[in-house]
Amino acid sequence: MIIKGTFNRLNRFNVQWQIGNFCNYKCSYCEPKFRDGSSKFIPLDLAKQVINSIVSQKREKNVIFNFQGGEPTAYRDFLSILKYVRAVGASSIMVSNASRSVAYLTQIAPYLSYSYLTFHSDTAEIDNFLERLHVFHPRRVLVYLPMNPDKWDKCVDAHQKITNANYRVVAKTIFEDYGGAGANTSIYYTPEQQQFIDNGNKNLVKPARRRTLKQGKMPLLVPQKGKLDFSIDSRMIQIIEEGKPDKLTTSQNLIIAKQNNYRGFTCYGGLEELCITAKGDVTSTVCMQGSILANVYETPAFRLPTKTIICKRSNCWCESDLLLTKTSNGANPSTASDKVIRRIYANVPIAGAKQIY
Repeated sequence: MIIKGTFNRLNRFNVQWQIGNFCNYKCSYCEPKFRDGSSKFIPLDLAKQVINSIVSQKREKNVIFNFQGGEPTAYRDFLSILKYVRAVGASSIMVSNASRSVAYLTQIAPYLSYSYLTFHSDTAEIDNFLERLHVFHPRRVLVYLPMNPDKWDKCVDAHQKITNANYRVVAKTIFEDYGGAGANTSIYYTPEQQQFIDNGNKNLVKPARRRTLKQGKMPLLVPQKGKLDFSIDSRMIQIIEEGKPDKLTTSQNLIIAKQNNYRGFTCYGGLEELCITAKGDVTSTVCMQGSILANVYETPAFRLPTKTIICKRSNCWCESDLLLTKTSNGANPSTASDKVIRRIYANVPIAGAKQIY
């Protein structure tokens, strides 16, 4: 059996980087360790050293830095770090609550290959969120919407308005012990609420439609060496058994169905992905399998992993970890036909080294 993300892992290396843990929001479903500011944002000069080290060791790959927090746009040097990533030929993604001003977001948008923007019903208002969302091109953003039962009507209204604005939105299930040990149990939803979540995400397994390009959008420059797919379909998971691709699914669905036990599987964390925590610890996966490889505050020019790892956890719970290639019984990832995947997603927009809008 092979489990893998549907995009081509062979030409990219993802760095999940929690550059600090301060957030201006205090969401009820978020653990304090992700927002309390106990880990300061990394100094810019040190961040540049880390970027240089990673890019120099992965020259044959397209390196993508996925900046997270906390809230990464609260980092005063965020624009500078995005410009530096561009200068060394790598790409940037951010996970943000989109609470900064339209003017600020307009500044950083051209330097982002993709953005994951989250509407948090505890604090955000949909009209303000939509104003900021429109800074980003619909093909280069995905909206996460944690479905908070305590703010259910507000979440449903936001889901409808974001969809009507022609942006893709994921109705996110909220799980117990969010960000902790990775519990498989979701918080309580009524059958009707669960049905809304399921129905709202059905469109995510369909190929992305090419949308008419709107005037007034900021140009997005993607200077990578090869072609990268930053579409919604890059968040899909493909399961291959006996060389035959099964239907696509999502990390959320795997967790809900409790089909995320990969103990004993060979995991390609470290080869396809790296995680840097807010404290500077470097690990092969977000779930911190194996030992800490380095700490960027002590060794910014650390050596990248060269071997796969064996999963020792009974539940894989982080989306980025679930997208990693995993194999059982000595399966060969190359049997997961890339031709089949590319044929299924022939209409998915691919960005090359050119201005795309």
